[in-house]
Amino acid sequence: MADFYYDNLHNFSILYQNFGLPTIKNKNETSLSSSPSSSPSSPSSSSSASASTTSTTHLSSSLIHTEQIVDERNCFNTAELEAVPSRIAQWFLILIYSLTSFLALIGNITVIVVEICGKESAQNIRKYLINLAISDITIGVLCVPFTYTDFMLGQWIFPHWLCPTAQFVQLLSVFVTSSTLTFIGIERYMATLHPFSSIHHWLENHTHIMLGLTWVFGILYAFIPFENTATRSFQMADNQTYYECSYDNGVSLLKRRLFMTSNFVLTFILPLSTIKMMFTVILLYGICWMPIKLYQFLLDYGLISYCTENELYAMVSLFFLCHWMAMANSFVNPIIYSFMSKSFRVSILVNFFSPPPVYSLLPATPLCFLILSSFFSGGGDGSERT
Repeated sequence: MADFYYDNLHNFSILYQNFGLPTIKNKNETSLSSSPSSSPSSPSSSSSASASTTSTTHLSSSLIHTEQIVDERNCFNTAELEAVPSRIAQWFLILIYSLTSFLALIGNITVIVVEICGKESAQNIRKYLINLAISDITIGVLCVPFTYTDFMLGQWIFPHWLCPTAQFVQLLSVFVTSSTLTFIGIERYMATLHPFSSIHHWLENHTHIMLGLTWVFGILYAFIPFENTATRSFQMADNQTYYECSYDNGVSLLKRRLFMTSNFVLTFILPLSTIKMMFTVILLYGICWMPIKLYQFLLDYGLISYCTENELYAMVSLFFLCHWMAMANSFVNPIIYSFMSKSFRVSILVNFFSPPPVYSLLPATPLCFLILSSFFSGGGDGSERT
């Protein structure tokens, strides 16, 4: 979701001093109250300075990228570890995200089996749909678990090497999905308006090259933030060391915004600018991904913020709603195929629910073969062959 959204994942960890929640101390910071320059004759000033220091936030690389942005907004400057402290809410999120992953896995495996075994779809479109299903499986399996868990718990609980790996795979899978939809749109456009053109003929006969390009360019694009992605330690008020997964280590705000803007164009705007069933697939792709893309865009450019408790919880709820909608796109395509493609429904029935031919249940002996061949050739009932 890479945009998945280490740029957002600890989004609301800049919280809560006004709510009496635990504060975060930066482990590299020295309290002003212990500074030699502190005056013993002004305890109120010393106390104020100490409180100001101990409330300095561990700023995740997420909702608010830099301390400068936080200071400009003059909002919360403390945090608790978990963005969703309620255990009931956590179990609810685990349930819906697990269901999302399960539906994405089962639905898209069904699509792959049907497209490989079936004969109804055009050969080139079949390859595109298989490629789309593979990328959707990747999203469901590798994007969903890491992103919501990282944000919900406020820390990276997985092995450190999975931080850059998960970020890389997430960016790659979203890029492949959007590129595949774009190529499908181009292919359908050429088939409708220019069916006899040399370009359309080339596209039909070189689908594998187009699909290979989606993965090659996806790998190159996902590699851009790879070297800057790593776990980063921080401490809470309990002096425990925790880790977050951040991809903006040493990256300027300008570069982050340029990358986010290019990601917005390549993985969202481009597929929408490229038929009945495919139009629905692309339309739902836009509906599912628009909220989180718009949310991230407004956030990165400082156009939305939160400075009250109600605004905070509204932002937490909004993030999870937008994020789940994006993840849900990984299982909606098989549903679209089932409802809108009669040939797809027929293929499911044939490949999954049809009983095996009766002769496949008989022992493979020459006698059985002779009897069956005689019957199916018209000689089983003594009738004359035609």
